[in-house]
Amino acid sequence: AFVYFCAKGLFELSTVFMSNIIIHIGFPKTATTTLQKVFMGYAPCAYLGKGVRDTMLPSLSLDIAGAVLFADTRRFKEKAPELRDEIAKSAAATPCLMLSDEAFSFAVHMEIGHHWRCNTITDHEVIADRLAQLCPEARVLMATRNQFSFLQSFFRQRVKRNSINVDFETFIAGTLAATAHRSMLHALLYDEALEAYESRFGADRVMLSAYESYQSDFGSYLASVAQFCQLDPADLTKAWGGVHANKAKSHRERPAVRKLRSNIPRPLKKIVPKRIRSELALAVALPPVPTTFSGAHEKAITAFFAPSNSALARRTGFDLDQWGYPLP
Repeated sequence: AFVYFCAKGLFELSTVFMSNIIIHIGFPKTATTTLQKVFMGYAPCAYLGKGVRDTMLPSLSLDIAGAVLFADTRRFKEKAPELRDEIAKSAAATPCLMLSDEAFSFAVHMEIGHHWRCNTITDHEVIADRLAQLCPEARVLMATRNQFSFLQSFFRQRVKRNSINVDFETFIAGTLAATAHRSMLHALLYDEALEAYESRFGADRVMLSAYESYQSDFGSYLASVAQFCQLDPADLTKAWGGVHANKAKSHRERPAVRKLRSNIPRPLKKIVPKRIRSELALAVALPPVPTTFSGAHEKAITAFFAPSNSALARRTGFDLDQWGYPLP
């Protein structure tokens, strides 16, 4: 009986500490990097996740990503108790703990899978369930983006990183063809993602935002995030400082220029001011990559996403039509 009550007390204590945990799952292309950098620089909050785990150095961030995104069911069950204890200890030592990784919502289509050379999991039900096992009392942040705009931005990023060698129309055709089994489009069914997290964490502990609603006013978004996470809005906005981590680029870097730039030592790069480097890169850049949907592809994507987006609009009250989301 004594052992039982001690174990029960330790579990309840860890649960109390876990109530100050914030899980940010993305989606990608919704100013995730900017939010991550804000929390990395926000003194009252400890940070775990992307930006730490992608260094591949041993860390709790890397262990969480490995278990949640890569482990099979048996291996996750083996790892979960130790990870839960480590997360609870980290949460107990700080007013708040941010665990942020857009791979939680889009891993299989991100570079993390290529770097680790094994299959990743992108199944909202599985990922939400695993995160709930590790941090049962956490608050969850999510953000959506118009799927047309998302696919265009995702493609441009892949071209910029030289990780795709087909044109936009071929990319979209392949993505649509994969819907017969499992496509990245399935990961962008936002109503399914929202249901997965609300059913495990509770609707009052999940904050969903539309990227379009804060694209031009990130400060207001931060204030609402702070309020949801029970943080000081003024302090969190001050930590941001008005700097966006990623700026949209319409030009493409020439492969020869990219190779040259990657071989120049960082100290040598800093000799030339960043503004001049940017102007030089733009002067020798390739023209913007076309990302126009054909009529047939636009119709097919609308048909795929319209039921999900309609359900999301009913559930949240969002006016998705004003932001051009695929709707009936």
